[in-house]
Amino acid sequence: MTDDSYEQTETNTESGTGRLTKRRPFLRATGAGAAGVAFAGCLGDSDSGDGTVPDTITIGTLGPSDSPLGASIHNSVKLAVEEINADGGIAGADVEVSTKDTKDQPSTARDVYKELTTGENVEATVGIFGSEQLLAIMDDIAQAETVHLTSGAATPEAPALLAEDYETYKPWFRVGPTNSTFLDDSLVTFAKERFDSMGWEKVAFIAEDF
Repeated sequence: MTDDSYEQTETNTESGTGRLTKRRPFLRATGAGAAGVAFAGCLGDSDSGDGTVPDTITIGTLGPSDSPLGASIHNSVKLAVEEINADGGIAGADVEVSTKDTKDQPSTARDVYKELTTGENVEATVGIFGSEQLLAIMDDIAQAETVHLTSGAATPEAPALLAEDYETYKPWFRVGPTNSTFLDDSLVTFAKERFDSMGWEKVAFIAEDF
């Protein structure tokens, strides 16, 4: 789920707060199906520590709600959860979604991420479109030890953190797109190969001015 240049191994980790990451039991319980793999990772606190699946699994979504890109993050997770629950949930547990608006601001992203992980104790979080917002919460992801699936932010700095200190940042995953270095390389290669055949004379670069 991360960039191909960085390898992640399946591990179990226990934080000082008693939160337990139980990937193997969860994957076994879900049969390693597509939905189970997408949401596999952190289960909630368990007294037994044996990977018991809770009655309800809560997934938090993070994105700018007033943006079509943010809405697509929230709505795609809701759609996936509807299909998962219609098919019996995950190991018999119902899946719920808690949606948070990052307002496309790093400080707000940190606040709502903490609401999800500390206040609501969600099992996993999904989203974050902007690279600035992702980098703002990377240390929070490490501290919470709650699996986060990034969908949108393409900064190469996040996987670089993972490569430099895997044990700290291993709850972080990227499900898409590839990081901006490879994305830019692909765009340039495409333009170079098609420049003459498409009859192009100029190429324009467009970027947001935040």
